[in-house]
Amino acid sequence: MRALPTAALLLALVGATAMRGESAPAQQRLAAAKTAAANAPATHLSAVWANEGGDKVWQEEMRATLGQRVVNSVWDGAKVRISGARNEVVSFVVQLESKTGAPHVSLKFNELQGPGKSRIASTVTATGDQLWRYVGRNIEGFYLRYLKITGINRTNFGYDAYYDERHVPSRMRRPLQSPGSRYGVGGWKDRPMADKSVPDIAVPIELASRFDVAANRTQGIWYDLYIPRDATPGDYSGTVSVSEDGVTTHSLPVTLHVYSFALPDQPAAKTMAFAGLTEILNRYTGVAYSGNGDPRTALASKVLENHFRLFKRHKISLSAENCDTIDICPKFAPAAYMRKKLSGAYYSAANGYDGPGRDTPDNVFVVGAYGSWSRDGIDSRAKMQQYMDAWESWFQKNASEVERFLYIADESNDYKQLNVWLDWMKEGNTTVGRSLRGLLTIPLETALTKTPRVDIVASNYACSETTGYTNAYRKMITEGHKALWHYNGKRPASGSFVTEDDGVATRMMPWAAYKMGISRWFYWATTYYSDFQANGGKQTDVYSNAVTFGQDTASDAIFGRTGYNRSNGEGVLVYPGRDAHFPVNSYGVDGPFASVRLKNWRRGVQDVDYVALAAKIDPVSTRQIVQSMVPKVLGDTGVETLRDPSYVLTDISWSVDPAAWEGARARLAAIIEKH
Repeated sequence: MRALPTAALLLALVGATAMRGESAPAQQRLAAAKTAAANAPATHLSAVWANEGGDKVWQEEMRATLGQRVVNSVWDGAKVRISGARNEVVSFVVQLESKTGAPHVSLKFNELQGPGKSRIASTVTATGDQLWRYVGRNIEGFYLRYLKITGINRTNFGYDAYYDERHVPSRMRRPLQSPGSRYGVGGWKDRPMADKSVPDIAVPIELASRFDVAANRTQGIWYDLYIPRDATPGDYSGTVSVSEDGVTTHSLPVTLHVYSFALPDQPAAKTMAFAGLTEILNRYTGVAYSGNGDPRTALASKVLENHFRLFKRHKISLSAENCDTIDICPKFAPAAYMRKKLSGAYYSAANGYDGPGRDTPDNVFVVGAYGSWSRDGIDSRAKMQQYMDAWESWFQKNASEVERFLYIADESNDYKQLNVWLDWMKEGNTTVGRSLRGLLTIPLETALTKTPRVDIVASNYACSETTGYTNAYRKMITEGHKALWHYNGKRPASGSFVTEDDGVATRMMPWAAYKMGISRWFYWATTYYSDFQANGGKQTDVYSNAVTFGQDTASDAIFGRTGYNRSNGEGVLVYPGRDAHFPVNSYGVDGPFASVRLKNWRRGVQDVDYVALAAKIDPVSTRQIVQSMVPKVLGDTGVETLRDPSYVLTDISWSVDPAAWEGARARLAAIIEKH
């Protein structure tokens, strides 16, 4: 729907009525309408509308202004309509379009009124560390910043653009030769998203409370609404007020329906994402190392604490290096700040937290992240078992419910060494340490043939031979102490974390995990601000450059900007609030800003909480809903030929339309509400 400016709309109505020829009373009404039109506040916004956030509206798009359809699952053309359970975060995005440019825009939305005297509101104006303290802040606004996509993925992350155009995210694809074809036609400029700016950085609105909308651009403002666990079920209403130069020019009614049930604090879909304390120290202070007692060390620890709170609010389990300071790392127990995460102390109201998982411990801990334990002089069976005994004893005594594991090695094919370590862990170990499980990031079938003693297998693949996967999975789960995780994400087996992927790419991951019996979804990095793996440790200007992994050294007629292992957004799920390396982009606050990809991942985690609740009531209907949403994912994708099980010719199996996912959530809610 194209929203005409108020004055223009009134004048249009006046003109239409005058042409029909009206009576004297009608002429009086026309005169009043003309006066109202003349007095209506002027607006430089050509359209204002909303969507639910799974549809990534480019900054260059002007959908409503150009008369394109913008009605969607939360916007009926006049009102925002959303729904959610108690203890859930629901979202919508206000899209502001301007043909001429709109200066000095601001929005106000801090309250919804519900049944009786109940309300959902924000009563605290956050500054500084309060941005990561959520008590009294049930409604949060975020100013979206955009990243230009100048080339597509050319690494093992995300998708393979070489042999099947359908593996490319939908709005990055070249036109197909024919329906169902795997071949694209045209070049880089024929990709709809070529050189377009995609929303990903969610800056708290308190840090961008008044802003300009550039000419022929769209600006998104994302809203998160946390529905308290004690909220009264029923319908709530409020208004988003849009002002220009302090004068309200647009008002968007908002209605929220609160279901009678609540989502659990511990999600049914388990996750683990990793933050690098060293990366945080470097980006926030400008140094790669600081010692005990150094104020920069204390700053890095505080920033990490704020990371923990933000990820908790997004229902994702965050892990990090186990260092009390940068140079003093306890070898046989979690560091002080890690103990607060594991106990739930960080997530109490007394410490400023409210939201999903309040007072709830984090349920995962990494011993020796990425194989770092092997640098501690553990070169024998006796030392390995002593190490395991010390760690496992601490957990059994202090945090027995936490899932802990030894990260044996990362993506290693040195099977001889891996099996030596596994032998040290298992053979002859009759003490408490034997209970500490070991993890490898390795393909499932490879693990069962090359490293059969491993306990946790974290696999990552774009396709899989179905029978082999199924047999390997069944064999693995027959041993109760073993578990299958999924590692990162790659199309067409699953969505990916790259910036240009569809908005639902991270939303579908928890659904795929539920369907396929994946115990936990592991994402390798969230703060990969210096690319030491593919670009010599070069610091990335993550506010100005979508490329976070690999080199950007050449141009390609089909792929756009390209280079060795080039990838957009890989390893970066949050953006630094303080930036010592690129101070022009620094907001001067000591904590992270979420990405749109992280917010959509939370949406999928919460979806699966609906799935788990509905499955207890009507397992048959729930199974049908899950199957309809993720028909062929992970080990179901199949391969093209058993002679070479490394590729598959197929489109993705899930819908990229957010309305389909919202419809599935509504059907699950209906099952739960009937109980």
